[in-house]
Order: sequence, then C-alpha cells, then structure tokens
Amino acid sequence: MFDTTIRNALIVDGTGSPAFEADLAIEGGRIAGIGTDLAGGKREIDAAGQVVAPGFIDIHSHSDFTVLVDPLCSSKIRQGITTELNGNCGWSAAPLRGEGKNWIQEKVRQLGLATEFPWDDVKGYLDALEAARPAMNMGILVGFGNLRVGAMGYDDRAATNSEIGLMQADLRQGLADGAFGLSSGLYFSPESAAEASEVGAVASVLPEFGGLYTAHIRDEGAQSIGLLAAVDEAIGVGVEAGVPVQLSHLKALGPKAWGLAGAVLQRMNEARANGVNVAGDQYPYTETGGNLHSALVPKWALAGGRAGLTKRLDDPGDRGRIREAVSGLFPLRGGPSRLMVRACAFDRSLQGSTINEIAEDWKIAPEDVVLKMLEHENVKLISMALDEDDVETFMKDPNVMISSDGMVLADTGVLSEVHTHPRTYGAFPRVLAEYVRKRSVLTLENAIHKMTGLPARRLGLDGRGELREGNWADIVILSAEEIQDLATLQRPHVYPRGIQHVIVNGVIAVENGMQNTASGGQVLRHAA
Repeated sequence: MFDTTIRNALIVDGTGSPAFEADLAIEGGRIAGIGTDLAGGKREIDAAGQVVAPGFIDIHSHSDFTVLVDPLCSSKIRQGITTELNGNCGWSAAPLRGEGKNWIQEKVRQLGLATEFPWDDVKGYLDALEAARPAMNMGILVGFGNLRVGAMGYDDRAATNSEIGLMQADLRQGLADGAFGLSSGLYFSPESAAEASEVGAVASVLPEFGGLYTAHIRDEGAQSIGLLAAVDEAIGVGVEAGVPVQLSHLKALGPKAWGLAGAVLQRMNEARANGVNVAGDQYPYTETGGNLHSALVPKWALAGGRAGLTKRLDDPGDRGRIREAVSGLFPLRGGPSRLMVRACAFDRSLQGSTINEIAEDWKIAPEDVVLKMLEHENVKLISMALDEDDVETFMKDPNVMISSDGMVLADTGVLSEVHTHPRTYGAFPRVLAEYVRKRSVLTLENAIHKMTGLPARRLGLDGRGELREGNWADIVILSAEEIQDLATLQRPHVYPRGIQHVIVNGVIAVENGMQNTASGGQVLRHAA
C-alpha cells in the first residue's frame, strides 16, 4: 500500500506534453507510480475534474528573511509554489561582511523584522533555514551587493583588484557552501557604481561550481543606458565569465520602452545562437513595485546610502538638482498619475494614492511631494508602467519562465503589515486564470512547463519539476476552471482560489484548499 494515491487525475506532467488521465502514487516522499492500475494508498485523494501538476518553482523570489518568520510560507505555498530561489537582485541573506551586514540589516529593518542574525556566511544561513523547517524547498543565490558593500562599503567608484579578489573569495565560499550562483542589481545604488567588467571578474568564479548568473539589469526602460543596452551588458557578463545568464523579471518599463519586448527577445535569441546560455523570467502584471528612491532619485544622489541622500536633501543646491532630476524621471514611468504609494511608514493614509493625487491634496508640485517623502524612510511605489502587449510577448517566448519577484508573507501577524505587490500572493494562479483560461496566450501544458520543468532544468534540480516515477513528490492539485488570483493593488494580502492540494516531498501542506502546519520542505544546497 502506498502512502498516498491520487485518483482520477488529469496529469500535466511539466514537460509541455499533452495532458493525460491517470492515477499517481506517492511513497517515501517520491512518486512511486503513474498509471491506471495502481494499488491503494493509506490516504486517497480523488482528483476527478482536477489538474495534477508538479509543484510550481519560483526562480526569482525574496523570501530570505521572511521565511524565518513564517516557515509555513503562506503566500507562496497557497498559490502552489513548492520550490523557490532567493537572494535575487543583488542582495541576499549571506554573506554578511563588514558594512555589508549593516546594509542588509537596514533592508530587513524596513520590513519591520528583527535585524540580529546568528550567521555571517551562506552555510550558517542555510543551517538556520533548515532549523526553521520551511514548508517549501528553498535555495539561495549570493548577492553582488553583499559582496561589493562588504568589500568596499558604499564607495561610488570602481573596485580595486584587491577588492575584486575579496569579492571573488566570498563568492567562492558561498558557492562551496551551497549557493546556486550570483545575482546582481546594477539598477540599484551602490551596485550601480560597478562596471560590467567588474561584475564579470567576480562572476568568473561561477564556472568552478556550475553556478548561474542572474541579473536585475541596469536599465529596464530609458532611465540610464536604455533597455537594450542593459540586456547586452548582462549577456556580456555571461560571455566574459563563461556562465549561463538569467534575465530577471523581464519587462519594458515606461512609454519610451513600450514595444521593445520583441527586440529584447531577439537579442537573447542571437546570443543563444552564438553559444550563450541566456533565458529569462517574468511576473504576469502591468504594474511593477519598488522603492521611491530607486525609482525617482538619480544615482549620484544615492551615493553613500541613506546618510548621503539625507545630506544632499539638506543642501539647497543639491536638493534643487534632485528635484530637477525627479521631474525628468516622471515621464519615464508614465507620469505621477501612474505612480501609486504602496507603503508609507510615516503616513499610512497615503497608501493607495497616486503622487498626482497627493500633490493635489497637499497643493504642491508632484516633484515636491517626492522630495518631502524622501525625507522619510520606507516609502514604496507601484509603477503602472508596463504595456500588456509586451507582457504577452515575453510570455509566449519558450525561454521565459514565470516568477513572482515576491516574498513569503501572510495575511495575519507581522508579515501582514508588509505592504506588497499582488504578485506575492497571486503570480502563478494569475497566469493560469488570465493568460491560459481567459486570453489563451498559453496552453495549460505550456504554462505549467514554464512554472515547473523549465525552471527545474535551469537550476539543475534533478528529480523536480516533472511528474515522473522516482521524482520527488512536489505536486499541486488545482481546478483549471476555478483557479483565480484575488490579490489586488488595494488588497494584496489575499490568497487565490482554486488550489485544492499542495504536496511537498510527499507531505501535504494544503488540503482541500486549507493550509495545515505540515512542513515537508528541504533546504537545497547546490553542488558543482
């Protein structure tokens, strides 16, 4: 008798192959059989009328610290995610060297979480994660920002050879400890001070461990070097270092970049034709999220971190220059009427209002609203700055996966106070509801492949991402007709509907639509 037998399933196996009807058996945390004459199970699940698929794999996530607060991984497990990769966009839970630890502590403090960490390196973090017993399988990347700030602080300059050597040593140790690769966020200060050659030099360590380079590219629209040049830059790092490149949360941000999705994909196709292993991921929304200072402040004004920005805001000349720059950056995101405040610690009544609406209420210019907000910490925006045609163009490409760019949150407790983008709760169900069932942009089988088999192969996750005998039993059972994301910009902390069961390594984490306290996740340590 098997541990669990799932009956009458419509199996979508994660390979992209057509769905088929069969039963599925689980024994010892793995898939023991798929067929029509399987023995009974100690637990029987009737999946009649339901889709049985591999658990979703979120290749771009930011749960490094919030998972330690909610090991049940509520916002992710409830949308069918059973595996995720953290440490993206250039910042990660480890390593924590020197000023780099303070840099990460500040990020965590802005989430309203404790900032004392009993680890300094990747091994220590993964050990702490394992002790927390997460409900999902979880791996980590090493953030380039951690390495750079740890080696040279907030200096707005190129790294010296000795500093690059220190970054390489810390990356090498992180990879040896089980990290999957290196992430960068060259859009953000202080990483933005690094030239591509510096990133390539650090990334040159990756081939020793079979590591991946993931890039939040320097410009996703027209703010600095431009979208296409930024794509070329990231691909160039892969060429220089001889490593695979993952372009994170692909988008064409702002009116000047709308319509460029096809050109981005052409760049990627040409690179692959020349032997570069490049792919990407995206979240299925036309709204992006981010910090106020990252979106609307020139990089020169951010040098030196929060202290540097505060000093410049207090200087009348610098304040005027920042104001002028903000005015120039507004159109690149569609104007102040397309910029909505999603988190504002100093005045929560502003949350949900656009910069334009606040300007009208305060009877000042939108630029001055931004300057006043910059005097406070932890102001975050939603930019309604993407075009639906670009979203669909990216989604149709066979080398683009689905991701959330979210973090583990919950609808109760301290994590419910973290203001977030609806993708944190709804990214994967939204693809199946909006782009499969409603718009027919993808077939069900293709969408599931983009969420499972494709990212599993990208990360080298043997035994995951496909429903086949011997693989780990990471499984989601859902209703293709009922699945629907319910999180919105105004109410982001809402779980989706239509996810009936979620199973992680054979352990049932969601049963009949309700989450339980079972934790079957594994900490994933990458091996060369």
